[in-house]
Amino acid sequence: GAAKEANRSGLHVQIIAWNLLDSFESALNDVIGHRPVGILAQAASDEQLALIVKKARQNDIAVVSLDSASAEVPGTLRIRCDELQGADLAVAHLASLGHQRIAHLSRPWGTDSQRSFADLRREGFCRAMQSRGLIIFEDFIASAGENEEIDSVIRRWFADPRAAPTALFCVSDQHALLAIKALRAMGYRVPADVSVVGFGELMMSVYCDPALTTVRQPYHAIGARGVQRILDLREGREIPSGEEILPVELVVRESTGPAPRNHDAVRAVPVTSPLRQEEH
Repeated sequence: GAAKEANRSGLHVQIIAWNLLDSFESALNDVIGHRPVGILAQAASDEQLALIVKKARQNDIAVVSLDSASAEVPGTLRIRCDELQGADLAVAHLASLGHQRIAHLSRPWGTDSQRSFADLRREGFCRAMQSRGLIIFEDFIASAGENEEIDSVIRRWFADPRAAPTALFCVSDQHALLAIKALRAMGYRVPADVSVVGFGELMMSVYCDPALTTVRQPYHAIGARGVQRILDLREGREIPSGEEILPVELVVRESTGPAPRNHDAVRAVPVTSPLRQEEH
């Protein structure tokens, strides 16, 4: 989205993956030395964004921060998707299917001071549950990072099918797919026994089995808007301060279905297939 919008103005975008570089500051100095029209900072930490903004301002270069994984620096616009709306759409969809025991699988996010996308999606989940009069079970909100941690959470939640959730809202598509894998290893069917919603609309969400119901983020629109705001700043036009939040949409596919009529009868048969065990 950023590249396409830049091309319309006769500009081009250079992508620098600073997490792959030996020295972030050295790479930033190199960028500043080329006197760019502006800098789009994506997924920048507190320390990184503060340094970007400091050096850019010293050289009269505009900076716009992209997505909810980036830090917030006063006086710097951050463009992101509406994480709260996305969580609300997910919970609304599951509630409309009759689900009441809904769990949220989140993820840890560094030590920076800003609220990350994971924090915002968890907050949105709690708000959405409360606004619909649904009980938020404390044990049904968990944070997991690695595959083994996700597997551990799923095994804890679904050890007793009578007390298990009937639906999961996951912080990302990756978490959703790993949760589905863990559920299958325990003998649960998706969506017959458990419905699963992701967040992100990654390409894998279309081609997995079952195809994943997820919240679609406006990736292209965020990139394009970032370039537009850089050009606005260059031309001296006023731009929003703080945050500019773009709407999301729910894409309903095959991983969600009606809540099981008899929750106590949810199928949970241990998987003994050697192939399944090897995959797990």
